[in-house]
This record gives sequence, structure tokens and C-alpha cells, in this order.
Amino acid sequence: MKTLKLFLTIVLSLSLSSCAELKGDSTGANDIIFDTLIGGTGAVSVGGDQNGGAQRFLLDGQAPNVNTGANFKLNFRLPEKQSLTFHLYSFSDLTGGVNVNFSRNDGKLTMTMSLNTVSHSREIKEFENIEEVDITIDIHNDHPNAHNLMWKTSGPFGDAEECEFDGDCLYNTETFALDDDFNPLWSNAGKASGTFWGYTGDPNLIISLSGFLDALSNV
Repeated sequence: MKTLKLFLTIVLSLSLSSCAELKGDSTGANDIIFDTLIGGTGAVSVGGDQNGGAQRFLLDGQAPNVNTGANFKLNFRLPEKQSLTFHLYSFSDLTGGVNVNFSRNDGKLTMTMSLNTVSHSREIKEFENIEEVDITIDIHNDHPNAHNLMWKTSGPFGDAEECEFDGDCLYNTETFALDDDFNPLWSNAGKASGTFWGYTGDPNLIISLSGFLDALSNV
């Protein structure tokens, strides 16, 4: 009889845990030991990527569930021919989230944001020929489709549609809801699936990182 009770308890516990994971809730099973500091934030290596072996790190901090909004502050150096990718609202293996890649060629900084099957690139002229990049990103994952904004950390922090063209933000996915041919772009992207964050790249390029802060915009 005791054996049967123990078996039922284990089954019930596994069932509750599985339901929580499906909803994107944070559970005790997600506890991770972060064994190093990178940019002032706890980090743990999760191995190299599948393409070139670049280092990948899961960072300390987690959203309570996927249906939230949060801000991420990213301060890093990006010399010529280098790149970094940040994974926001990802699973613990850094998949399923919003991927924000920064690369520099001929002094120009290009940002490529991707989520699910959608990808879009823009040149960030504010950091042309400037090695240190200091930005902050809102991920509004409480929206049914991607609503993400990016600013210089020093501001301004405009969040109106097309704020990028007004100089009030660096990027707003709402500006590019449709592509140049008026087909759905971000308006059909869905949202991120996880509650973790991390990055791929050289840890020596990181100056400081802070994640899952209160969102700067509430639109």
C-alpha cells in the first residue's frame, strides 16, 4: 500500500511539473548553478554552437512565465569582423527565443533580429565606427505577435510606430509589421517560447549585462 501511495505521489508531481513547463512557468526544476560572472551577471557555459563553435552562455535571470514584458541592458565591445548574438525569452538551451545578432563590417554595425521564421536586418548608424555598443531592448512577450523595441541606453526612449525614423528609438518591430511588398513580417511572427536568456560569442567582448528588468515601454 505504501508503495502504491509513493508511486501515485511521484506521478502527480511529474504531472504538475509538466503542466507548469507547458505554460512557461518558472519551476524549481529550472534551478541552475551559475559558475562564473560575465558582465556582472552570473553565467554558465552551454557549449559551442553548431556552426563555428562559438561559445554559448546561459545567463542568470528568468521571467516568471512567457507572457510577460521585460527590458535587457546590453553593453559590449564589437571590433571589426566580430559578432555577438543575444537570446531573449529562450529555452535554457538558448533556442525558441528572440535572437538579436550584432555584427560589424567596414565600421558599420548591423543588427539582425529573428524570431520563429521571421528575420530582419537594419544598419544601426548611431554606432558606426564606434566600438563600444550600449543599448537596451524591450521584449513585449505579452503581445500575440512580436513587439520589440531597441534604444541607446542613454535614450531617447520613444515607442511610437516609426520612432526609428524620428530618431526616438533604434528599432521598433511595429514599424516593420509588413515587408516592402506589404506582406506580413513581424505581424505574423508569433512570440518567444521560453523564460531564459543568454548569448553566443566571445565573453571578453562583454562589458555589462542586465536582464529581465522592468520594461521601459508599456505600449
